[in-house]
Amino acid sequence: DISSYKNYITEIFPKYDIPVFTDASMELSYQPAIEFVLSFLEVMDKDYSYESVMHLLRTGLLPFSMEEIDLFDSYLYRSGTRGKKRYSGIFTVRPKEFSDEEMLSINSIREKLYALLNDATEIFTKDTSVEEKSKELRNLFLLVSMEEQMEQKADAYLEMGEDVKSQEYRRI
Repeated sequence: DISSYKNYITEIFPKYDIPVFTDASMELSYQPAIEFVLSFLEVMDKDYSYESVMHLLRTGLLPFSMEEIDLFDSYLYRSGTRGKKRYSGIFTVRPKEFSDEEMLSINSIREKLYALLNDATEIFTKDTSVEEKSKELRNLFLLVSMEEQMEQKADAYLEMGEDVKSQEYRRI
């Protein structure tokens, strides 16, 4: 149902000069690509807050395993780490329950996530044209192989006999 997304779309998209038209009569079930874009915009809007980063990671569209996401979640929650500036360098705060090996993994995840998002966040936070922002969003989609992921998930749902869910992933 588009009403669950409408507030996000109409509030956040204009902040980044992204034109938007919402057709209230259109049925919009969970759309992973839309969820990804909304989460990405939320990361910028809320300056890499714990909630926004985890929302983006939990879309399942970034190249991280659930084990990595859970470890990162646990670290961010316990350390209180937030803010883009903190993500640009090594996480040095080490809650006592994290081993050296886990801290290496956490920083590896941080580095990969920052590398994926940094160029796009730079373009979106500057006074750039809609065309430039659209191109950067497309680049982000290419970096995470969005189209291929949607096809793979659609095929998997189709094999499980979930035609409706399969169609949701094909609607990019």
